[in-house]
Order: sequence, then structure tokens, then C-alpha cells
Amino acid sequence: MSSQDANSFLTAVCLADLEPLAKRVMTPMAFEYVSGGAGDERTLAWNTEAFTRLRLRPRVLTDVSTLDTTVRLLGDTLPLPLLLAPAAYHRLFIRTARRPPPAARPRWAFPTS
Repeated sequence: MSSQDANSFLTAVCLADLEPLAKRVMTPMAFEYVSGGAGDERTLAWNTEAFTRLRLRPRVLTDVSTLDTTVRLLGDTLPLPLLLAPAAYHRLFIRTARRPPPAARPRWAFPTS
């Protein structure tokens, strides 16, 4: 990712801003994998609809000079309360991704380069 692309990601103000930026830096196959849904994409549509029903409570004129976004989870301190679930095809999006160690691979798994 170029520094221009990285700066573009920093200017995104909502999730909808991220999609065209991601499409620009991902391979077409990887983008289609993460942006689509299975089958007729009903669950994707339901999730999108449910997300639009969420309302944020704006707090104007609130002092944010000492804002702390850290969260403790299972004994670890995380800088943000955001987590990503494992993805089966993580090598599509992360070029430096490695194969799991042999002990973490199921016996029936097919070799993947």
C-alpha cells in the first residue's frame, strides 16, 4: 500500500468511505470475497439493515483531551475496543501472511503452497 493510499484511509469518516479505498488496494478476488455474502446475500442485507437502525448518542462540547479508548479483555489491554474474527483466506488480503504451524493445522487439511 502506498503512502497516498494509507493517508486516504485516515481521511475516511465512516464505513462507506472505506469500501472504495479498499477496492483500490485489494485484488479483485480478495475484494469480492470480503465485500460479498454467501448465497443470495440475505444475511448481508439483514446485517446492513440492522446496522442502519443503530443510533449514536452525540455528545457535543465534551472534553476529549484525556480520552482513553483502551479496553481490558481476557487479561490483555487493547488500544481500541475492536476485534477481527479469523478469516479462512487471510492470505488473500495480507501478502506477508504465513501458514499456521503444523500443530495448528488439521490432519485432513490440503497443502496450500
